Amino acid sequence: MLTQPIALMWLLLFAGGFAVASILYARRKRGTLEDYIVARNSQGPVGTILTLMASTLGAWILFSPAQAATWGGLAAVVGYALGSMSPRLVMIPLGRRMRELIP
Repeated sequence: MLTQPIALMWLLLFAGGFAVASILYARRKRGTLEDYIVARNSQGPVGTILTLMASTLGAWILFSPAQAATWGGLAAVVGYALGSMSPRLVMIPLGRRMRELIP
């Protein structure tokens, strides 16, 4: 069994390791302030879609499908999935038009 001092040692070891790796990675690449604030064309379509999905759905996505399944079965889960995805499908043509108008 893991004792408290050993668990704390592992926690500090991994936290320190990731901190050192992050600092070394951050020193490798210098960008401008605009690059930091605006990620203009730095992500592909899949990365952008996944970021938007994570931002819009939030933490409730973890609990709502299970709740829908207990109350309404498979039909409720399918309806939940379609309802969660439909705003993104609507945004596809709008996003293309916005990219044409706003360079």
